[in-house]
Amino acid sequence: AQNLIVQPGCSWRDDRSDRCDPFRWDSVLRALAQLGAILDFLEADGVPPERVIIGGFSQGSFFSILSALTRNPRVGGILVLGGAVGGRVAAFVRTMTGGKVPLGVCDVPAFIGHGAADDKVPLAMGQMAVKELESLGVKQVQFTSYPGVGHVIPMQMLADAALSVRKWLGTGKD
Repeated sequence: AQNLIVQPGCSWRDDRSDRCDPFRWDSVLRALAQLGAILDFLEADGVPPERVIIGGFSQGSFFSILSALTRNPRVGGILVLGGAVGGRVAAFVRTMTGGKVPLGVCDVPAFIGHGAADDKVPLAMGQMAVKELESLGVKQVQFTSYPGVGHVIPMQMLADAALSVRKWLGTGKD
């Protein structure tokens, strides 16, 4: 059975941008704990972790990457749609894991889809996510940009993401 958990139009974290605020990461940790609880529930319900694909749009992709790269056992893949995270993901993952990436992360595939005309998260930031994932040991990163597309998820991006998921799960063409 297919499962889809969606919470559109919501922020995953408090808007704390002051680098001196000692609580600025609290909401990130709470969100990761919530995602972890969902993944734990799926696993307890008999869904193998390697059959779970975690993804997000914009800010949600930040949490998808963090969750996938700090979780053991690993998930089956990461979908990053219209998102980018600067250097924060790599730094946060290294902090959360004591500088070591969990075993198996190099086997977690990632699809990154990004609008070339995105005015909220510029294309260069999406491209930087590729380098970040690779710096953390992720070896299978597919990046696709969509000409003329802004900060939205076009149908072609969904189709490309679905094709990647089918490939990763062994249910579609390579």
